[in-house]
Amino acid sequence: MAAWTAHYAGRAREALEHAEAAGRLSLRRGDLVQAGEALADAAHLARALGQADRAETLAQEVRLLPGSPFLGDGEREALLERIQA
Repeated sequence: MAAWTAHYAGRAREALEHAEAAGRLSLRRGDLVQAGEALADAAHLARALGQADRAETLAQEVRLLPGSPFLGDGEREALLERIQA
């Protein structure tokens, strides 16, 4: 939420930092779905900022998550679709 609030306020770099931090926190908590969503947001924000390498690194991290045995089929498909958007 903080990421998109910053984004809509015109603070793109801050939005990227918030999205990436939310993704990392979600990973530490074990919430793979939320981590994937937040890291995918961060990847899209990084790409919009012209940070192609960072965007690709973040996207690669999201692509790893669907391989987890802790995700259901629907969650797995949603993450794969999200990173392709």
